[in-house]
Amino acid sequence: MSAFVVFAPSFPIATLGGGWQFGMTEATRAGLLGNPLTFTFGPFSSIYSSMYQPETDGLMIYGGLLLAVTATLGLLSLAGPGRWLPALGFSLFLPLVDMDAQLVAIPLLVLLLAYRVCESRPDKPDSGWCRVALPFMMPALGVLVLVKGTSAISAFAMVFLAAAMLGLAGKARLAGMCAVLFICAIPIFWLVSYQDLASLPAYFSKGLYIVTGYADAMSRPGPYWHIGVFFLACGFLYTFHLRRLQIGVSGYILLLGMAMLLFLGFKEGFVRHGGRHPAAALGIAVLVAWGSTLAGAHEFGRLRQAGLAVGVTVACWLAVTLTGGPGREVMRPYGQAPVGLYLRLFEPGYPRARFEQSLAKIRETAPLPALKGTTDVYSFSQAALIAAGLEWAPRPVLQSYSAYTPELLRADADHLTGPDAPRNVIFSVQPIDNRIPMLEDGNSWPLLLSLYQPVEVRKLPAYGVDAAILQRRQAPGSYELQPLSDKTYRFGERIALPQDAQTVLWAEIDVRPSLLGRVWGLLYKSPLLFMTYHFSGGVNHAFRYIYRMGETGFVLSPIVNNASDFIALPRGAPDAPRPEAVSLNSEGWVDWLWRPEYRVRLYRLTVSAD
Repeated sequence: MSAFVVFAPSFPIATLGGGWQFGMTEATRAGLLGNPLTFTFGPFSSIYSSMYQPETDGLMIYGGLLLAVTATLGLLSLAGPGRWLPALGFSLFLPLVDMDAQLVAIPLLVLLLAYRVCESRPDKPDSGWCRVALPFMMPALGVLVLVKGTSAISAFAMVFLAAAMLGLAGKARLAGMCAVLFICAIPIFWLVSYQDLASLPAYFSKGLYIVTGYADAMSRPGPYWHIGVFFLACGFLYTFHLRRLQIGVSGYILLLGMAMLLFLGFKEGFVRHGGRHPAAALGIAVLVAWGSTLAGAHEFGRLRQAGLAVGVTVACWLAVTLTGGPGREVMRPYGQAPVGLYLRLFEPGYPRARFEQSLAKIRETAPLPALKGTTDVYSFSQAALIAAGLEWAPRPVLQSYSAYTPELLRADADHLTGPDAPRNVIFSVQPIDNRIPMLEDGNSWPLLLSLYQPVEVRKLPAYGVDAAILQRRQAPGSYELQPLSDKTYRFGERIALPQDAQTVLWAEIDVRPSLLGRVWGLLYKSPLLFMTYHFSGGVNHAFRYIYRMGETGFVLSPIVNNASDFIALPRGAPDAPRPEAVSLNSEGWVDWLWRPEYRVRLYRLTVSAD
């Protein structure tokens, strides 16, 4: 139960993670998800983030309780003679792994239950309980789809495979019942979570851009030995478990489903490589190993016990070393959860009092003025805006670094010219992963400069940045893009830039991966690109470049490092660094994953606002 039910919640903080976590609870409370807002997560995101908000606390508790109860029911139904030990180990290990691995457990259990139902024979334990448990798992999958976008992939895939397995085994009625219950559960829980039913299709359609663009934009390098450990764990899994599965139609489908979960685990662990992610991947591998035994496809002999023990040991070691040190992963479910439950039961002011204290601290360390009308914040200071009690009017993509496809970038820009555009904007330059500072929501910058006027610039110590307070102009200004050049270049070739001190250069860059690069990005992740800014005197500065973000255009020069540089752009930002040339480079050894030439269109950006 401690794996899914958040008895000890977290509270708002002024950080990037705190911004989206608190922002998602506020957006859920206000019914903003799907339309206008989209993000990696859904209305039950607090089950994942554990973020407390008084009005969504019930969703977090009862949604988590549903996941916990159905997972328990699935484990009890799978347990039988010879399988009580792996069932107990599964339940004890699950709270210790990363939340991304925990969310895979329920789709995995659905597939295992379906396999047990299809493979029941007189010499096997009766599968009657599995027949009963399988339909009861479907509402939990409906909640899971609304927790995180990638959870929808595993949930839909496992329901499809389970239904196919049941249908081919002559159990079409049970297959149809499960599919209908799953599909019906999604809109029901969407409505329960305060959202407009008409916005549900947008949650999936917009979320598709978030999911498909993730590997291109959010990838991060890491030690290759982590990947080796993951494949070693998969080797143990195959040698001691999957290779010995009884192969039939149901067995092949089960193998396919497990392979899909392992692939999702690989992507989860090594696209954004670092921190907890490799541990999540390994946790998924171990859960799949346990699952092969829980399915009852073979006896839990000593050899498989040894293989499973090795996998668990390595998984626990990697989780401890990569996620904060010894004891943290144990204390979270088995230490903090009981304390949180006690406080909820016997301390009437908890957790509301802690929540109010957190908001007061944010207001102290990230003070914002009282603003009339609706307000949005660029890029990830949502916690400061909400804590200040301002009326939030978010753009379609919650935080700017996640607007990493042309469709998402254009949606954010269109929002500024639409009827729901905010009256005020709190603007900070907050790039992640050493990205070019002007790249994030870069195609919205001309609109922000022409439609809004700066009122003041104030410091936000909690974030370590300055914020420009912008207000909507009564008479909107305009901007113009004057074409300067349209050329093709090769990687490493310098692009000379005009040196007029008043010129703001706008670039639209069309760089594409090769066919092999697309396959590589699908199976693993896109190789990194870097844009090097060359200054006089031989000084160079390399930034991370996200190729799909550059398609819609961004300020190429000067380099805008802070809010003061941003509001000075209509005057040419004279104090901002201005390079002589730029060049685009890949990681070197993966040049063949990109097309050899790319196209650059340069413009002079002129903003007329007064």
